[in-house]
Amino acid sequence: MSTNFNQLMKKRFLLSLSSLLVCSSAVVGFSGKAFGREFNAGPIWNNGHARTVCPQLCTANSMWWNGNWHTTVYRQQSVCSCGWRLELSNERFTRRITQASLWKYRDFKTAISHRGLSPYEAANQVGETVKRLRGVDNLYEIRLSGGDRVTFSIYGQYHVVEIRDVGGHT
Repeated sequence: MSTNFNQLMKKRFLLSLSSLLVCSSAVVGFSGKAFGREFNAGPIWNNGHARTVCPQLCTANSMWWNGNWHTTVYRQQSVCSCGWRLELSNERFTRRITQASLWKYRDFKTAISHRGLSPYEAANQVGETVKRLRGVDNLYEIRLSGGDRVTFSIYGQYHVVEIRDVGGHT
């Protein structure tokens, strides 16, 4: 009986320890430049106040508020996270893509829309580089898999990425 109890306690301890390690790596994974560029905003008291202050601050810096903010000095200073915006109104799937390509595309979009990264940083996050298409103004692509690509336009002065085609080569 005591051997079973000891084994059970050992398993619970190891499970708790592994959960702690997984959570710690998730937090470390989101540190650094995870949420775009931060701008000082003075004190922000709550999420409602942030929804008023942050969009104005980000727009004044030619960026978009990505919904994130945090306090840096209690009752004195907070920062708003600003970054790039993803425009999907012209998104068009030109063919069915693989599940792996779909995941990579989702990660690319999330890096821009939720984390505020530039398309170059977002491409780097998914292990790719941005390629400018020859002979076409303002059209770029990244490779999703062997035959799958995502094509988009970059409006750098406005910090906007507009997705065009998802599927085969352009």
